Amino acid sequence: MNSVLKKLSAKQAKSMIRKINKFDDTIEYNENHTQILVWDMPFASNAVFIECADYSIMPHCNKNYLEIDKSIKKVVYTDNPYNDNNLQTLDLHLDKDNIAYYLRFYMDLFQNKMGVLTPVHSHNDINLQEDISPSLLNILSTEFQNYPIIESKNTDFSVKLICVFKQALFEVTFDVSAQGQVIIGDRKILLNDLPIKNLS
Repeated sequence: MNSVLKKLSAKQAKSMIRKINKFDDTIEYNENHTQILVWDMPFASNAVFIECADYSIMPHCNKNYLEIDKSIKKVVYTDNPYNDNNLQTLDLHLDKDNIAYYLRFYMDLFQNKMGVLTPVHSHNDINLQEDISPSLLNILSTEFQNYPIIESKNTDFSVKLICVFKQALFEVTFDVSAQGQVIIGDRKILLNDLPIKNLS
């Protein structure tokens, strides 16, 4: 998601910090030392994703928020992100141009004990080691040319995306309702033993 975030100007950031401070009583962000990044999500006209980092304290405080209809709430990372983040209140307009972005957003919020399944749109989205071979880069580029595969089912979608799980690259099928509910379906392994940095 980092590639779609934009930094607010100092004036805009201070305004957003004041708004967040009113909603989140667990911390008081420092207006002069807090960076605000936002994403005007292309699939929801009434929502903004907010990344907040206060550098005035150690360790640095990093939290994410959703502003939906001008109301701010903390993002919850969970195996039920749809309900736990009130995604049903998003004014969703899913189509073939933005459905992959919605799935990336949804899966960024999805966490369970099995590990993180991350949709990726190119090899640049993968935290690869610097010394990977040109032949592997070529293989990855060839794989990514075929995705996403999107099928419309009335107002719903079936989407095949490339995802990274641990050291492997998978084709994963997602069924997405018009309301934004996601079912993670079949997985097919594409590549194994990827040279990924900082593998936990």
